[in-house]
This record gives sequence, C-alpha cells and structure tokens, in this order.
Amino acid sequence: MKKVDTIAIILILISAFNAGLVGFVEFDLLDFLICPGWLLRFFDALVGISAIYTVVNWHTIRHRWKN
Repeated sequence: MKKVDTIAIILILISAFNAGLVGFVEFDLLDFLICPGWLLRFFDALVGISAIYTVVNWHTIRHRWKN
C-alpha cells in the first residue's frame, strides 16, 4: 500500500505545482505536455481520486509510514 500512497502524493504534488504555475505565470504545464483534452481530463480525474484517497485514509497512511 505504500506504493499507492506514494503515487497518490506524487500526483497531488504535480497538480499543485501546475496550479502554482498557472496562478503565478499563467502557464499550464500539464496542458503543454498533455495536449489531447481527454488525456488531460483523465489525469485530472486521477488527481481527484488521489486527493480523495489521501484525505479519507490520512490517519491510516500516517500510521503506515511511521512503522
């Protein structure tokens, strides 16, 4: 399960970095790298699922990584 936790956090961090770029310099890195709209929507869906997974399981994830 640590692999799933790691992937979820990485997706969230990539999305947060992209949001910062959009906010500060109006450059959407993900749109630049992932041109087709359906692929970008798929990535956004994965980020959303990752965020929900992380929020719902936060207590469990913390204990899992402590040991």
